[in-house]
Amino acid sequence: MILVMPLIKLSDGVGAIKIQCSSELDDYYCRISEDPLLLVKLWRKENAKCIHIVDADSFKGKNNYLNSTAAVYIAESVDIPIEYSAEFSDVEECRVILNSGIYRIVLNELSIADQMGVRKLIEEFTPSRVAFLCKLVDGMVHFPVSNLNYNISDYLKLIKSFGGDRIILIDETCLSNNQDYSFNLIEQIGKTFGIKITLYEGISNSKSLIALKNLKTQYIDSTIIGIPLYQNLFPCQNIWREAESQKISLFLEE
Repeated sequence: MILVMPLIKLSDGVGAIKIQCSSELDDYYCRISEDPLLLVKLWRKENAKCIHIVDADSFKGKNNYLNSTAAVYIAESVDIPIEYSAEFSDVEECRVILNSGIYRIVLNELSIADQMGVRKLIEEFTPSRVAFLCKLVDGMVHFPVSNLNYNISDYLKLIKSFGGDRIILIDETCLSNNQDYSFNLIEQIGKTFGIKITLYEGISNSKSLIALKNLKTQYIDSTIIGIPLYQNLFPCQNIWREAESQKISLFLEE
């Protein structure tokens, strides 16, 4: 069973991706798209079991106080696990976030900047609550802040040495070329290193999602979907949007 996690990208504390809709519902969906709490409630009502939140500002070196505050508030307000990805400044920031009620954090540069601290963080909170971003650019794991590139084998061995057991894999080359991921190749990576894999994007429509489910994978257990969800590219969404166009309330504010 593949867990599908809707993506919420935050900038200045508000949602940065707009849900596409008919013109008569534009104001309604603009409000939901910008308000991360309403957006989480929408995805939850559409049967999401977990939400992946990305702090977009932190990856640009900007102040991310509004985003982290919004993520914590969401975790306190809804009964759905929140996975939070950010460019964390240090292990103490990670500890504060994990103690706030957010279920899982996703580390990036910190995994190479403070290896001892990350190891202690996993010992304290368990591997299930600390995942690692694995951003592939031309087949190498790329860290843009430090401008370092790792062979994927070396990086996964490093993660395993921390006690980590999950990566969030994003293949920038595939995404930039509008290509779906090679599920069989990624499954082989998981098998070789005994690591759980969440795909970040790489699922463009229901056909590719069904193909992933039919793979009967042991190591790819979840996928984060962003733009295709906001563009209503999955069949069930057409039913929901049609219901909403008939003024059937979602009671998002209850």
